[in-house]
Amino acid sequence: MNFSFYIYGTPDGYNQYPADNNSTLFQDFAQNNTTESQLTVCRKGHLVYYAYLRRLQEESNSYLGFCLTFNGVYCQNLQKLFALFDRVFDDVLMKGEFAVRIEKEKCTYLVSKFTDRPFEIERIKEFFKYELENNYNRYFAAISASFKFGNGKKTVSIKETNSDILAAIAEYDCVHISNNEKSLFDQISLIIIKAPKWLWWVLAAAATIIVSLVLFIALSPEKIVEVEQEIKYTLPETNRQFTYTGEFKNDTIPHGKGVATFGNHIYEGEFVDGKIEGTGKITYTRGNRTGDIMEGQFINNDLDSGVFISPSNRCKTEGIFRNREIFDGVFVDTITQKISIYKNGQITDVKSLKIEKQ
Repeated sequence: MNFSFYIYGTPDGYNQYPADNNSTLFQDFAQNNTTESQLTVCRKGHLVYYAYLRRLQEESNSYLGFCLTFNGVYCQNLQKLFALFDRVFDDVLMKGEFAVRIEKEKCTYLVSKFTDRPFEIERIKEFFKYELENNYNRYFAAISASFKFGNGKKTVSIKETNSDILAAIAEYDCVHISNNEKSLFDQISLIIIKAPKWLWWVLAAAATIIVSLVLFIALSPEKIVEVEQEIKYTLPETNRQFTYTGEFKNDTIPHGKGVATFGNHIYEGEFVDGKIEGTGKITYTRGNRTGDIMEGQFINNDLDSGVFISPSNRCKTEGIFRNREIFDGVFVDTITQKISIYKNGQITDVKSLKIEKQ
């Protein structure tokens, strides 16, 4: 599948690769963005631009974006394409070449221009190429003669139905697809504010019934809720014993989701044939590492990829691990205000930790 690839954003003022006259177009897309992330679909003749951008910090003008441009074809599943862009963004932060996540909702650039990392640009482009050719090719079709031109722009939500989004793309030259859905908390709050008085009485009566049932169950001699089985188990090929609660294989082997309590830490996540394997999280609860967290993908009882956060040492390590040591990724030290870049277990670069001022 033929396409043109762009990367754009604000590492040190606006920057774009490759540099051409599309810079004005991409910056216009950014000005129209009012949410954390946005995918803009823009038609110019038979050219279709899919320009994604995502803010690096909440309520900030700093952002990172990618654009894929196609000639004569368009994507028929925008939710899938939006998810692909999200995956690439997260992968870029994990690699730590252009930018790195320093807090849960805060990221910072490590370069002043994208051409500082030409191999990373090529890697991202090849990632898109592979996904489009192997997993997304079936979602593309030729532009229909029924598509209209000259109707301006419209903003829709990614939560709308795919058919509604496609209808907007066929009708308007430019469609901004945003993740601007209200949270469940906001929706419930809005319902409560607008609720008539009679609904308040119904809700109050329902709440009374529910509370009564809960108290009845809690005080009954026989509990309805079944307590999960708890066993002592030793990790295969180790002498590390733990107390386990969760899902089992053959009634004795931890397998599936569960919780393992060790002497100084707790693991919550997935198990395979008695081993810690899959998505999980380790929280240290005792000793000089109390409060430290390891979270990500575990293989053969150890963290393979993810993040290690140490609040006591005010540092964070994110990337790919080998024997619990960083192999490919970044080490952020907020005490020294330095970011160390690791490749193949070696430090390849050290940057100053610059947090953008809001």
